[in-house]
Amino acid sequence: MRRNNIILRVRESRQNVWVDDFCEVTLKCRAHDLSESSKFDPKPKKNIKSRLRLKEEILRGDGLGTKRSIYSNNAILDAIPIDSLFDRSLSSAMKFFPGLITLPVDKKLPLRIVGGNTNKILEACLPLGNLVFGDGVQAHCDIAIWMKSVGDPIVGELAFSYRVNDENRAQANAHKRADKFFKKLQIELADWLEIGSTKTALVYGKPE
Repeated sequence: MRRNNIILRVRESRQNVWVDDFCEVTLKCRAHDLSESSKFDPKPKKNIKSRLRLKEEILRGDGLGTKRSIYSNNAILDAIPIDSLFDRSLSSAMKFFPGLITLPVDKKLPLRIVGGNTNKILEACLPLGNLVFGDGVQAHCDIAIWMKSVGDPIVGELAFSYRVNDENRAQANAHKRADKFFKKLQIELADWLEIGSTKTALVYGKPE
């Protein structure tokens, strides 16, 4: 799946130490090219409710104060009972997501957690607030920390995001302010940066 730019994520929610009975399931095609990401259909079968989201993720480029983009075409399923999830095979996941049938892979392959069952990632999120770049361009800002176990961090991600829609699409100056802030932030935090990587790339052990 990774070689075909496909990621299948199951996100369990925890309240205190208990895992909820429901989870969020996301199937995404994540690629450097918008057309490549868009041509894959991540939608689940018709009787399953989902949210579709096309994202441009702007990351640091090769040097400080630069940027590059990854495009992510997502189908997100909310509140799926954990007990009703597909079993550990690719063919069972295809019953939920017909788009997986188009992949040039052996349909009998097992479906495993990346790196094995002991490689589950704990994610803790800390909301920081909103950043206002202009009229209708307000970004939610937070820090996400990935851990192998509580208190054993792998990496942290400071990110801000906002939606581009018909109302704010023409606010060119506001979008430029967001880009300028992103580039300057890299310089201010230069000593903290993990060079040329993302959270996902660290888990897979391959560049993204």
